[in-house]
Amino acid sequence: MAISRDAMLIYLKDLRTLETIVNESTGKKNQLISKRDELKPKVITIEGPPKPTLPDKPHAGFKVGILIGILLLIRGVLALFSGSVLDTEAVFVLAVCFFIPGSILLAVFIPLQIKQNRSYEEEMRSYNYQVEEYEKRMKEYEQRSRQIRIENADRRNEVEQQKQEMTKASDEIQEDIDTYRKMLEEAYRADIIPLQFRSIEGIYYLYDFLSTSQLTLTDALMHADLQAIKDKLDAVIQLQKENIIQQAETNARLEDIQRSNQDILETARSTENNTAVAAQYARIAAVNSQMSVKLQSKQLAYQRADFWLK
Repeated sequence: MAISRDAMLIYLKDLRTLETIVNESTGKKNQLISKRDELKPKVITIEGPPKPTLPDKPHAGFKVGILIGILLLIRGVLALFSGSVLDTEAVFVLAVCFFIPGSILLAVFIPLQIKQNRSYEEEMRSYNYQVEEYEKRMKEYEQRSRQIRIENADRRNEVEQQKQEMTKASDEIQEDIDTYRKMLEEAYRADIIPLQFRSIEGIYYLYDFLSTSQLTLTDALMHADLQAIKDKLDAVIQLQKENIIQQAETNARLEDIQRSNQDILETARSTENNTAVAAQYARIAAVNSQMSVKLQSKQLAYQRADFWLK
């Protein structure tokens, strides 16, 4: 003898709730772990002030030119006084070879050397001022760096604490998954649902088929195309599963509904002559009661962890 229609609907509805809780909890746990692994402290970094660059020392080119000019003049003077008699031609030669080039070199390079010295002195004054400013800014930078190190350490500690809390929440969700999956496996041990339909899509399909028609489980199985069911129901399940869980939590707190379900199952079991079918009723009733008690006891772990998933 087959399971009664009322008992079958209770059974399928419980299976749908259990499959939904396991599915939703698994998805939320994966999201939580992913978000935890991506969580990183917002570390602040700052750069120190640029160090002033020491100006290049003046090149010696101008000094060399001045030195050459002086040497030419000296050489000319020495040549001038080295001879006893000097004619006009000799003086001209000395002027051309020594006095004129030496004078030109001095006239050109002395002003350039003076300008170069002034420029270097100005650069050094600027450099010394920059060094003073640099030292002031370095002190400010070191103070700010110490403060930032403290703030960064606080941020790292805060993120580490958040990760620990998220890991704890993830572990609690896994406990729920294990608990409700165990109930689900126990419910399937009634051996009413074929193995290929023991999935969230299969159960959604069977419950929807029987709850919206007067046809039987056998009829539902005969009309089923599992791949088509999966393709069709994926989006529907995503839209409905939160409402299904909330409805199950609400019903678990309504004594009239729980008493009515248990009465239906107990009456069916007590009036059933087939011991195998009676055992199925007993298993369905036990899972229904266990699930209701669990849903009444505390909020689902993934719901408590919703703070981390926003």
